[in-house]
Amino acid sequence: MTKCWLLALLGGTLHVQAGYRPFTYTYDTYPMGQGNFEVEQWVTLKHHTGADSGYTRWDFREELEYGATDKLRLALYLPSWQVEDSRDRHGARFDQVGLEAIYLLSNPITDPIGAGLYGEVNLGERGEVEGEIKLLLHKEIGDWTLAYNLLAETEVQNVGRSGEHEKEGVLGHSLGISCSLGAAWRVGGETVVETVIEDWRRYDHTTVYAGPVVSYQGANLGQSQATWWVTLTPTFQLTSLEEEPDYVTRLIVGVSF
Repeated sequence: MTKCWLLALLGGTLHVQAGYRPFTYTYDTYPMGQGNFEVEQWVTLKHHTGADSGYTRWDFREELEYGATDKLRLALYLPSWQVEDSRDRHGARFDQVGLEAIYLLSNPITDPIGAGLYGEVNLGERGEVEGEIKLLLHKEIGDWTLAYNLLAETEVQNVGRSGEHEKEGVLGHSLGISCSLGAAWRVGGETVVETVIEDWRRYDHTTVYAGPVVSYQGANLGQSQATWWVTLTPTFQLTSLEEEPDYVTRLIVGVSF
């Protein structure tokens, strides 16, 4: 047992240095370190719905993250894009830009449990404004990593434009479990549950996705101190909503400086 805790402590130190993420949907609370910088490329594939078997959509998102202090991480989401092939739409379109902040309340390595607060704001070209907050919980147990996020999100349409301002609320949960297979590889699983509430008054629907997660933490890039990592989560819809994708796969590649 002592050996497992030593491995967890060493693994946590590696995470702090590299900015590594063991999950793609569930945020951890590893400290990034003041002055550190990271670039992340997100690619999310949504495929096949009950209503449209040919539905395919690619979402591309780039994130620039900076350690403002040892506890505060700030991030800028560059203009993201969607490429869709479906009955309703074909081609590419701009999606949104955004800002993110994560404040760490405790450390998952040195404290009994890691905890943090997450905030995000996104703006779309058609007057969409999204605000999202999360409670982040994170626990290290030997070679195992467990993380849970509680989410609340509000999206408002037609902000600054004429017409009705449609509002939609989302309550969500995500859970990630991952096991270290050595210095570089981790495998586990993730589950995402989201409930949509129209105008924060009327229940609309709940979707549940789950699937495996695998991640790899690479070595230094050349002679520099920069490191890289990659995490992949293919998920499958466990509910039976015809309008929602049956398969959602997310890949995140990160380079830390």
